Amino acid sequence: MPVFDSLVSLIRSKRPRAVYYVVSENDPRVVDLDLAAIYRTQSNLQSVVGFIADNIAQLPIKVYELGEDDSHDRVRDSAAAQLFLRPNDFMTCFELVRNWAINMCVYGRILWVIVPDESAPSGWQILPIPNGWIARYEGTNPFRPDAVYIRPRDGIDMVRVPSDSFVLFHTFDPTDPAKALSPVTALRSTLTEQVEAERYRKQVWKRGGRMSSYVTRPKEVKPFTAQQRAQFIESFRAAWTSDLGSDAGGTILLEDGMEIKNIQFSAREAQWAEAKKFSREDCAGIYHIDPGLIWPGEGQSYASAKDNARKLYSDSFGPMIVQFEQRCSQFMLPMLGESGRYIELDFDKKLRGNFEEQAQVIQTLVGRPVLSANEGRRRLNYPDKEGEEYDEVITPLNVTAGGQASPTDSSPKKPENAPASLQSHGGPAETKDGDGPRRVRGTPAPGAATALAETFGRFYARQRKAVVPRIGAAKAANTLTKADGDDPDWWDSERWDRELADDLNALALAQTTAAAKAALKALGIELDYDEDRTKAFVRSMCQRRAEAINRATRNRIMRALALAESDEATEAAEEVFEDAEEKRAEGNGNAFAAALAGWALIESMRQAKRDPRYRDLEPTKTWIHNHSDHPRPEHQRMNGETVPYDARFSNGAEWPGDTGALNANEIVNCRCEVEITIP
Repeated sequence: MPVFDSLVSLIRSKRPRAVYYVVSENDPRVVDLDLAAIYRTQSNLQSVVGFIADNIAQLPIKVYELGEDDSHDRVRDSAAAQLFLRPNDFMTCFELVRNWAINMCVYGRILWVIVPDESAPSGWQILPIPNGWIARYEGTNPFRPDAVYIRPRDGIDMVRVPSDSFVLFHTFDPTDPAKALSPVTALRSTLTEQVEAERYRKQVWKRGGRMSSYVTRPKEVKPFTAQQRAQFIESFRAAWTSDLGSDAGGTILLEDGMEIKNIQFSAREAQWAEAKKFSREDCAGIYHIDPGLIWPGEGQSYASAKDNARKLYSDSFGPMIVQFEQRCSQFMLPMLGESGRYIELDFDKKLRGNFEEQAQVIQTLVGRPVLSANEGRRRLNYPDKEGEEYDEVITPLNVTAGGQASPTDSSPKKPENAPASLQSHGGPAETKDGDGPRRVRGTPAPGAATALAETFGRFYARQRKAVVPRIGAAKAANTLTKADGDDPDWWDSERWDRELADDLNALALAQTTAAAKAALKALGIELDYDEDRTKAFVRSMCQRRAEAINRATRNRIMRALALAESDEATEAAEEVFEDAEEKRAEGNGNAFAAALAGWALIESMRQAKRDPRYRDLEPTKTWIHNHSDHPRPEHQRMNGETVPYDARFSNGAEWPGDTGALNANEIVNCRCEVEITIP
């Protein structure tokens, strides 16, 4: 088999250098690096490509045969199935697919040569050919070459591989359908800037002064003689400037009015962090990846990260996976004599969620348990128990036809004769099922949201009177974009956060106390609610809510100023505050009222469990989605999710509107509620 022997010798040869320019040669910004060198040296590109390759390579490759009535039967002992278990004698399947994904991301092309091998279990081997070894294409077909010539380095004869022995994967090139276009080409300006920025930083660190502090002496003091200066420098270095110094890490004592002054390098002024972030977003964007999955950003909650991870295999990786499946099925399987079969990468397991989520969904679908006691024990590595009852899937007596969907269902329909509400008590609604579980929902009392909305409205009006004139003054002084720390000069975060928290605190404390007392009464729990122990936490809730709302207001003003004409700065700010007073105040009031009522409900259970009379209670809490015109998909999916009262929901929150766990996007205008159930 001369072709196989030649290819094996090629693979064992040293790879040559093949030059691919990031930008055209006549561009003065050209970076003289090949694509492999760019991948090795650019950390952002390597992070994104490695993330894609690792996540695709871990997916199992399965071979199926299409049968009658569109049935899909998995084939485990065919040549194709065996080939993907052991693709060749020097790579695993994971390494083969990872190599494929990296080449597609970096070069936009990868060539697999399929050669017979009698010693392999499948009778075949897949040889992935490095892009630098592809010397040229042969043929007149503009869409597919008739043959490929492979040569690892000069001085070695090329090997001609006909089209019936290789599978060519490549991206789309608008000028030549038979060729590939590297995605890195679209990143040329960003990568060029990144290379130059890194080069500049190295120059700064190499050539710039590295002073972190210096010592001064008053001018009226008699100058040091040369000998005194040398002695001072020598003693200072010996005592303070080395980890071996006798006084290193201590407090320095200076004489003669001396002062020590610090010099700090400011990366912010050079905007290096911003440039790095921009480069990351560009690299991730070209491959359709959310940057937050690779570099977790600010404000990303557990729920949003979880939802984004599920989108990976359907939206981000989906096109690459489909290309892999279809080209292998259409071009490689016929070479192995398996034309009626196809392959799939099994990414269903990545989308099914964890075991707890699977168990909850399956139990709801089938309406009963799906494992026997011994099957459950095996999952925990416990030995089986003897007896038929341990090998049977037992259906609990509370699960009947037309009854609960599963034995853990705690949200049956409300009976017609159940009390509608206890809102007249200034607290949550109650639902009872005869002698069954007791339930209380954290619904804001009538007028609670209105009172908060009016407070927000008054605050916005006061804030408007202070901020708009300062914006006008900053515009006149041409300091509109000048910043003091993280805030522009016309904004004072510390003041506004403190004032809004002060405005909300008394009202929030009164509402949570009333809601908690009403909940205890509705549940039949005789307990003196301790308001004092809640004051500090209610204050922190108001502070966090104030910070989120003021941050949103500041960002809205900054966006409005950026889009406004130079002479319309104050008008743009006025429009932001008009919207805040007319619309946002109402939404802020509704959302905060719901959050306060939910927290109060859970706090009432915490205090009840501290009482010896109620320690045996096992309350649970359920997320209730409050439907709106623009519902959040993640909150819709959580509707009915039930956990112990002191646990966290799947999005990391303890109650809807939990500012300690959720970002602003999941809190604004959220009116979801929580329901407490005592069995």
